Amino acid sequence: MRNSTGIWFLVMPAVLVLPLATTSISVLVRWLPSRYHMEYSASLNRNLVRALETVAVLLIVNPFDLLRLAVASAFRARCCTPKGFYALLAVDICIVAAVPSFQGTLNGVVLFKVGSPVPELARSAVSQMVKKPHLGVLFAFLAILKQIRFVVMSVKINSPCQADLRDGGGTWFEKPYYFSAVLFVVMWLGCCWHIPDHLLRRRRRRWRRSRLGGRWYRL
Repeated sequence: MRNSTGIWFLVMPAVLVLPLATTSISVLVRWLPSRYHMEYSASLNRNLVRALETVAVLLIVNPFDLLRLAVASAFRARCCTPKGFYALLAVDICIVAAVPSFQGTLNGVVLFKVGSPVPELARSAVSQMVKKPHLGVLFAFLAILKQIRFVVMSVKINSPCQADLRDGGGTWFEKPYYFSAVLFVVMWLGCCWHIPDHLLRRRRRRWRRSRLGGRWYRL
């Protein structure tokens, strides 16, 4: 079974590494001062968390070129990926560029799907662009970079270092940070799920007769 696994390597760091790294770093910088009876400074804590987050982001972003090649290889191997996935990502970039807020992004995507003030020209342009594999890879790559930037900014704003850990640390969508991190993972796993090739289209199966025993077998 072949599928476009390159996208998974691009998406999974943003989905799993950043929330888990932020949670671990925040817990660590809160636990160490109390464990060793050190003076606690909120500003030092915040700066340390952001510095460690920056290092984590650099470690994640560096291998993007190789991963982009992996995505291109998946397309060259004719791995089937829903084109609508790239269309929504491209539209998401345009919406975020126009309305730089997550709520605006959600509203824009919903309006785009339902039938909204989005011009027909924009829809036709997106549909034409994602028909070409290389442009689809480019849109996916840029959109994932944008999502990573959004995650980093949200983590910095709603970091657990700004709230008590017993309250879950910070809030995303008016929920505790840890609950929201799990919800974020589930959302992206659902959005980035790739339908295998054999489920999207029915392949013609050829039969050959074995020379030994006269049995038929399926290729």
